[in-house]
Amino acid sequence: MEKTPRQKLLPSLFIFIGMITIGVNSIIKGIDQHETWRIVLASISVVMFAICIVLIFSYTKKQEKASV
Repeated sequence: MEKTPRQKLLPSLFIFIGMITIGVNSIIKGIDQHETWRIVLASISVVMFAICIVLIFSYTKKQEKASV
């Protein structure tokens, strides 16, 4: 049984969601400890991983359209 493109990209999606969770946790710790550098770095990483998730979904939609 062959995997669909959505099933193939599922592990990377879980990794990106986990990294976003870690980034949000770092933002919260930075706010608690009043560390601006931690807030900025964590915010940048959250945005980058969110962009990666959007790219995964767009890639998956293209693959599904091409296979139909």
